[in-house]
Amino acid sequence: MYRFNEHCIIFNVYPSLVLTVFLRTIISFIAMNEKDIRKNIKSLRESRHLSQQKMADLLNIERNTYRNIENGPTKIINPVLFEISDILEVSVLRLLAGYELQEEDLRNLEELKVDYNNRVKEKENDYEGQLMDMQKLLDDKNEELKKAYAWLHDKDEIICLLKKRVSEKNQKIENQIDSENTNNQ
Repeated sequence: MYRFNEHCIIFNVYPSLVLTVFLRTIISFIAMNEKDIRKNIKSLRESRHLSQQKMADLLNIERNTYRNIENGPTKIINPVLFEISDILEVSVLRLLAGYELQEEDLRNLEELKVDYNNRVKEKENDYEGQLMDMQKLLDDKNEELKKAYAWLHDKDEIICLLKKRVSEKNQKIENQIDSENTNNQ
């Protein structure tokens, strides 16, 4: 299965290698005309000992339609091309350009994949470490907040007690003043 995102990331990390493989493919394709592509398809079919009729049957098309793919007027670039590549067990690149990725290209791509996966794991580990550090910091801040809320609660209780004492003192003073006023009269 083709994973577009993975290939995009590989292109972003190793653009020169991917670009080299891509350009080599495009140059081969441009250099090859439709006649060569048709010869390629025919040669690959014959090397697998498949008749035109068998190919047509496998593609669920008429023999004449398949014959026109190999010999004439049907356009080579059409959806059937992908089915042909599946039946012949070759890539579309091989059908169109007569070129397959070389072992060295595949090794390089495999090395890139391993390197990419290692980098991803390193980043995951870095992020996991950073996440753990942030979680510790968050836990510490939560503890500080709990202490601050407790202090605020205690402060509110102290203020209530002080207000009560002030009120009691004020009441006492008022009672004394009333008592003195009553005595003076």
